[in-house]
Amino acid sequence: MALRNQPYIPLYVQDFMSDEKLRECSAQSIGVYIFIMCFMHKSDVYGKILLRQKDRQTKSDSKNFAYKLSKHLPFTTDVVEKSIEELLDEKVIYLDGDYLVQKRMVKDNAISNARSKAGKKGAKTTNKKQNFVATKVATNSENENEVENESVIISKKDKIPTIEEFMDYAKEKLGDENYKTYELSIKFKYDSWIENDWKTSGINQRPIKNWKTTLLNTLPHLKKLDKKKSNKGAMHSLMEKHNING
Repeated sequence: MALRNQPYIPLYVQDFMSDEKLRECSAQSIGVYIFIMCFMHKSDVYGKILLRQKDRQTKSDSKNFAYKLSKHLPFTTDVVEKSIEELLDEKVIYLDGDYLVQKRMVKDNAISNARSKAGKKGAKTTNKKQNFVATKVATNSENENEVENESVIISKKDKIPTIEEFMDYAKEKLGDENYKTYELSIKFKYDSWIENDWKTSGINQRPIKNWKTTLLNTLPHLKKLDKKKSNKGAMHSLMEKHNING
């Protein structure tokens, strides 16, 4: 919060009580000085009072400031003017161009602004770190999801039997004689399911969750394939793949 927005003046009691310059001033001037500081506390430029062109009624700056301030202070213009002159003489306050200045208040304001900027910079740095951590967590989560997805794929592949397991199971269920009759058809069915991403063939394709059950349901519908009459196309490729001689 800017100093001018605070409901109090940061008055350093020990400094105020031991200020040798201020102790040289009259009680009247000290009273006016306290009100001047209150006025400076609410000024647009903290610790300073600006003498605008419309406030210039005489050649005396102290008198002009007295006219300006007496409108807001519980003192007469003469009292304010004499007090300002004494405060200026003792260098409790000073003139800087068109401004009446209290050095300590200006310094406090500069420190306050510096701390505020440092705080904002620190907040931005903290936000950047938090955003970096959040991004890193999100990235890690995505990586974990990728690993999980890969695990699902691997798990799915683990459920796909080898051609040997597939054929052995078919042979077990068909018996030796029938197995020899449909051996080529069974191998063709295995390859078609593999190429179809382990899904059934036909219009209503569905993932094969239990290959043994699906194979058992398929065996009664297998057609006998005559390898002696097949020497080209998909059948020929299948025979070559599984080293089946024509």
